[in-house]
Amino acid sequence: LEGFENTYPHDLSGGMKQRVGIARALALKPEVLLMDEPFSSLDELTAKTLRKLVLDIWRNPALPTNTFIMVSHNVEEAVFMADRVIVMSPRPGKVVGEVKIEIPRPREKHLRDSAYFNLVDKVVEILEKSKAITQTESPISLTANRTDKI
Repeated sequence: LEGFENTYPHDLSGGMKQRVGIARALALKPEVLLMDEPFSSLDELTAKTLRKLVLDIWRNPALPTNTFIMVSHNVEEAVFMADRVIVMSPRPGKVVGEVKIEIPRPREKHLRDSAYFNLVDKVVEILEKSKAITQTESPISLTANRTDKI
């Protein structure tokens, strides 16, 4: 955000607004950070940059925030970011499945591995079996806890 210190919020890009939102949340030094579809309104390149930023923040042992809980409708994003993916049913939201993600970090180099695609398929299979794929889609909750590193 360097160079935009005097810019009004409505003049910032979507990615800049997300960075500000993340910074505001982290300023409170929470132990747990809750994020509701933080990348859904961004273009893919900006979303990719912010995913990496969030993972870098999570990996920083100097920060008190060691657990992130994020809601996403993007299965690949969930598998990429999480240590655990919790699949929820549509209203009323109930847990219908859980998938542990045991792919080593950093995961960028594993995105073309069969293990990654198998986990994506496993989450989709849970969604299909629970009939959670609807026109409104079922959110996927993902969690990462720095103390559970693989």
